[in-house]
Amino acid sequence: MRRISSIPVALILALFAGCTGWKMDYADPVVHILAEDLASKGSPYLGKKIAVKGKVESVDTTNPKSCWVILEGNVKCHYGDFQGMVFEIKTGEVIVISGILESISKTGVLIDPAMGRDPLAPFDPLK
Repeated sequence: MRRISSIPVALILALFAGCTGWKMDYADPVVHILAEDLASKGSPYLGKKIAVKGKVESVDTTNPKSCWVILEGNVKCHYGDFQGMVFEIKTGEVIVISGILESISKTGVLIDPAMGRDPLAPFDPLK
């Protein structure tokens, strides 16, 4: 009997601990950070949901299944197949993006998955 009751608990814990989708939908960002500071200050937040604010350098929708927004400081934000959301983003504008900080390297920063954040949502950047 004890095994049966522990299985649902284990499944729930696995869902909340490892599910990126859950983190994107329901978790609050652990930090608000400016794109220009992400490469130097972001490593403690690897694997966590963050909010990043920066100027858009480019938008790539050539592959509708893999759309990208690149922010200043070579912050690459992967929107996946959310092409409609990426079409609304204009080069040169300052935006806030939420997403999972996947990696930081010499070639840039990767946020995957990423999605636009409400511009009216509070943003208190890390100093």
